[in-house]
Amino acid sequence: MNFLMLFKLTVLTLVPLLPLLLAFLTSSVAQLTQSPWCPTHCGDMKVDFPFGVGEGCGRSKQFQLDCEKNDLDNFSIFVVHTRIEVLSISISEGQARVKSPINRLCYSRFPTFINPNVLEANLVETPFWLSSNANKFMVIGSGGLGGLGLITGTMSKIKSGCMAWQVFDEEILVDSLCSGIGCCESIIPYPSKYFQIYFDMNSLPASVFNTCRYAMLVEADDIFKFRTSYLRSPESFEKDAISLLAVLDWTISNDTCNIAQENMTSYACVSSHSKCIDYNNLGYRCSCIQGYQGNPYVPSGCQDIDECLNLNCFGICTNTLGSFKCECPPGTHGNGSISGGCYKNGQKIQFLGKIVIGFSIFIVVLLLSSSLVYSVYQRRKVAAIKRKYFQQYGGHLFLEEMKSKHGVSFRIFKEEELIEATNNFDEKNKVAEGGNGIVYRGTMDNKLVAIKKCKTIGERERKEFGKEILILSQLNHKNIVATLGCCLEVEIPILIYEFISEGTLFDLLHRKCDVHIPLSTRLKIAQETAEALSYIYTHGHPLLLFTAM
Repeated sequence: MNFLMLFKLTVLTLVPLLPLLLAFLTSSVAQLTQSPWCPTHCGDMKVDFPFGVGEGCGRSKQFQLDCEKNDLDNFSIFVVHTRIEVLSISISEGQARVKSPINRLCYSRFPTFINPNVLEANLVETPFWLSSNANKFMVIGSGGLGGLGLITGTMSKIKSGCMAWQVFDEEILVDSLCSGIGCCESIIPYPSKYFQIYFDMNSLPASVFNTCRYAMLVEADDIFKFRTSYLRSPESFEKDAISLLAVLDWTISNDTCNIAQENMTSYACVSSHSKCIDYNNLGYRCSCIQGYQGNPYVPSGCQDIDECLNLNCFGICTNTLGSFKCECPPGTHGNGSISGGCYKNGQKIQFLGKIVIGFSIFIVVLLLSSSLVYSVYQRRKVAAIKRKYFQQYGGHLFLEEMKSKHGVSFRIFKEEELIEATNNFDEKNKVAEGGNGIVYRGTMDNKLVAIKKCKTIGERERKEFGKEILILSQLNHKNIVATLGCCLEVEIPILIYEFISEGTLFDLLHRKCDVHIPLSTRLKIAQETAEALSYIYTHGHPLLLFTAM
């Protein structure tokens, strides 16, 4: 047998096997491109690679989607080997939105349960995962535990769910409030390749008005809200349930980026300007780098974004690969990305001058504001100290007492009034000085007064001062100098007396040598002094001698 005859025999033998061989290759080896004869749509829904409609049209069998036509000539697309209906797939987000898996359990009033089943989905042979972050688990019904069984990527089995407690009083239910009574919800603890939705048959008591219960997966950000009508009317729930969505995440492979890049023949990020992203230890995805958008899973799928179309550029915008330039027009300089940022050379000096002037004004305003704030702070600080002293010496109690006694001429003065009356306690106005304090001459309301500024005050006098000054204000004797008031907002209280223009009794008796005072006058002075002391002891307090004499 010559070589030509051997070749013909080989060809005739292999030709019938070519379809099987092609199917084997396409199913076992990841495709880097989609065959041109593969459909790109299922009804109105566009399907982008790595997914494909029909056998041999996806990256692998895992990415195959089934397109079905119903009796009404409407198309639906399903995850292969499941009845999960896909509504949209996002290449950039790595997510698919599907119709919410809902398990229904209805029964008669006797009660006889109808169709108690387990809703399950196996995604092991698909690139999809039940998203834990983007979904929540809900149960609606009067009484009953809804269960969610999960198998994670590490084949760990997890049970979750929540209890919708029985409703005994419909009036406690509120629309849009899933409180745990009639409706409950819980998080999805882990991403899963396999899940079951079921009911605990031992926790489903009969209800007078609620004959159906629902356990389901719902997109966490969905606008779906619980309605009280769902408990009485299954038709009400079924109407709204048509639009409920759940979210599936997907990865291109279970490998990490480092492992995937070791085998470039199966590496999925084939487009230039694409990158690999590890996703939550579930595998990797591909994405276009910044400045590009499109499909990173096909050659030349990542296309440059024309930033100039959606960019605020006040100069001349020039698009570049992966970026852009925003420059000022010819003859001008500056920053074209801000309004008024471009100027001519002569304008630059004016512009800089405006900046300097503006900065100077800012500094001046800042300094003035700081000074004002500091001044206000200091005034408040001083006022707080004055309030402290005023309170310490019983000022508030004294004011209340004065209000209750009409016609009392005794006053409480402010420190500023005394400073003004004595010209800031000028030495020229000093009248006398002793161990207890200094007496100044002052003018208040065109009347001379004596202002006594004590040097020290003991702890006992400090505590009793409020009471004593109250008694002092009530003293009225012809031989006692009248006390006109006091100042309590200082560290040591200041007393204000009527001014005696002829000097003190000590001066009269001992210092005026040219004045002869008869014995009868001296005895009268002693008598009247004793009467004054007796009046103080009788009507006041012994400690008042410190202030009244």
